[in-house]
Amino acid sequence: MKKLLSIRYSEWAFNVALLSLRLVFGIVMMVDHGIPKMMKFADLQSKFYDFLGLGGKWSLMLVIFSEVFCSLFLALGLFTRFALIPLIITML
Repeated sequence: MKKLLSIRYSEWAFNVALLSLRLVFGIVMMVDHGIPKMMKFADLQSKFYDFLGLGGKWSLMLVIFSEVFCSLFLALGLFTRFALIPLIITML
């Protein structure tokens, strides 16, 4: 019971937890949000909310870039901190 409630952790367990969190978040964002928007691009571009003042089409393209490519970068561990910035802005 003491080991279960211990606040000590191994470096390996910490790294595995971060890896799994990165993989799950990146893949779920890409599969559930980015790819459906990319597949319905023609239908969504006229109806998409213009939140940046660039027009619906350009806003949708930036959101797709964020949700597909930045999520892929996150899952692969490439530019993780920089890839999270567009994802955070998109999810606001």
